[in-house]
Amino acid sequence: MKNQIKMYKQGSLEELILVDLVEYYNEINATLGCPPIKKFRDKTTAIRRIQKVQREYIELILPKLKKAVKKKAVKKTPKKTEIATGERGKYSMDTFFVLGEISPRVKSAMGLICDAVTPNGSTAADIISYFLENFQQPRGKSKIDYGFARGYLSGAIRAGYIVKEEEL
Repeated sequence: MKNQIKMYKQGSLEELILVDLVEYYNEINATLGCPPIKKFRDKTTAIRRIQKVQREYIELILPKLKKAVKKKAVKKTPKKTEIATGERGKYSMDTFFVLGEISPRVKSAMGLICDAVTPNGSTAADIISYFLENFQQPRGKSKIDYGFARGYLSGAIRAGYIVKEEEL
């Protein structure tokens, strides 16, 4: 909805002069397809009529706004199965191995990532699901999610703790 009209409350309308009220009324009326007016009899009449056309405008535009919001919300939410299984992202199909040359601190997040990798290799989905099940935030601050685990997986790769199968 690009051409939305600003809605005024009664207090804001009372502060405007009659010329501005006529202009505002005609702007809403043009959207509703009604003819413009030249002037109001007095300010009380102007406010009452503006509030009436504001209600009509809202009734006209509200269903369109709800549809637009629903479409945006549907596009932004990822599928829960993708998050739970780790099927999205650039590491989804790769197999990882621990090098063993350097190792992270014991009981750290990186250590947990390395513990998740089996001697035969593990996929990113397996590593992330293991991490999500076993990692505990210090002092229980906040919940962790797929992005948090994937960040630690990327960090372990950059640090050289684990490598992809193709890099061996």
